[in-house]
Amino acid sequence: MSEQLYADVTAIFEAALRGVDPFGLVRGSLRVKEGLLVVGGPTRGAVLPLRSLFVAGAGKASAGMAAAVASRVPEARGLVIRPPGGAPNPSGGIRQFEGNHPTPGMESFHAAEALLEAVARTPEDTDVLFLLSGGASALLSQPCPGISRDQKMSFTEQMLRAGAPIGLLNRARMRLSALKGGRFLDRVAPRRVTTLALSDVPGGARWEIGSGPTCSPPKRIWAEDLRPELRRLLGGEALTPELEQRMGPGVSPAGSDSPGEWLLIGDNARARQAAAREARRRRYGTRVSRYRLRGEASVAADQVLAELAIQPESVSCVVFGGETTVAVGDASGSGGRSQELALAAVPGLSGGGWVLLAAGTDGVDGVSGAAGGVVGPGTLPFLGSRAVAAGLRAHDSATVLAKAGGLLVTGPTGTNVGDLVVAVRSP
Repeated sequence: MSEQLYADVTAIFEAALRGVDPFGLVRGSLRVKEGLLVVGGPTRGAVLPLRSLFVAGAGKASAGMAAAVASRVPEARGLVIRPPGGAPNPSGGIRQFEGNHPTPGMESFHAAEALLEAVARTPEDTDVLFLLSGGASALLSQPCPGISRDQKMSFTEQMLRAGAPIGLLNRARMRLSALKGGRFLDRVAPRRVTTLALSDVPGGARWEIGSGPTCSPPKRIWAEDLRPELRRLLGGEALTPELEQRMGPGVSPAGSDSPGEWLLIGDNARARQAAAREARRRRYGTRVSRYRLRGEASVAADQVLAELAIQPESVSCVVFGGETTVAVGDASGSGGRSQELALAAVPGLSGGGWVLLAAGTDGVDGVSGAAGGVVGPGTLPFLGSRAVAAGLRAHDSATVLAKAGGLLVTGPTGTNVGDLVVAVRSP
């Protein structure tokens, strides 16, 4: 029965990925009619003349999204920025550039310049269809005046290694960017921009996806003083004078307050729903948890275990979604937040009946080649408690899980809606 549970929990995760396939979601959002591209549905959307259409975009799903546009409009021209690695989806005249992720680098800077130059060559009455997905913060990158490329790269790396919450990370990245927080709209004005977005920020606002290149946050977000929180996270001397100025209160909201038409086509909730449908199809009594995965991965594991412990016998599958963090500090282990959550859950699963999968929907979990981990009642007896504890201390979850055959390897999935945890037991 244990082997069947492992097979089922993996199949449920794969069904969730199909539910947020960017090609299908974008293609289903587009119709061509008499020289016009109709974006969205009958009650909300935009109508773009094909003769003046330019496709732009950035994010982990940008290749699949661009391919979907090309399948509807073969003559479409444009440029999108995708993550490194993996084969690009055929997208006709929509060129694909590679950027860097999770930290911006020279490829990201060059790709952003190429995108801006390509848009600048179009007539001012051009309609820009922007394909936005998670990962755009690093892939579409250009520092604001007064901040160097090296400063932007170094500060982003510091925040990631410190396990900065995604909300703080996005607010800080906007302060450093010449394109985020709606500033991309200013750079391409007066061209009209319509955004199709696939969200990796569970429960988040529009401006948090990719740090909001086509959507400015409320003025209260710009007015926040981020310095106290950043000092607690990074240490008192982490902020240079330039960063002190950018992270202080009262930064002028340079981004446009008018985002144009903006349509969300997929998110973590949609993935959770797809996972739940597959679990029910497999005869599991299924519950989608209201608890949102967040904070340190090992703490989130405790929350997940506590919720599993109180499930009635009628519930044999629980689906969680969100995004955790890991404060790795100076550790050099291999793994990621989903693998760390899975490893942290191992002691609590011992002797019980639950099998747990924790994985990133993008298929890339941290600095390993895995999407996440799958663990169950037999994992702790196999590994031993000392190995589990040592792996958590060193943030070396991939190495430890690999010894137990607990790595989930999918390769880059071409989508990105945050993380999922799926737990099953015998129905």
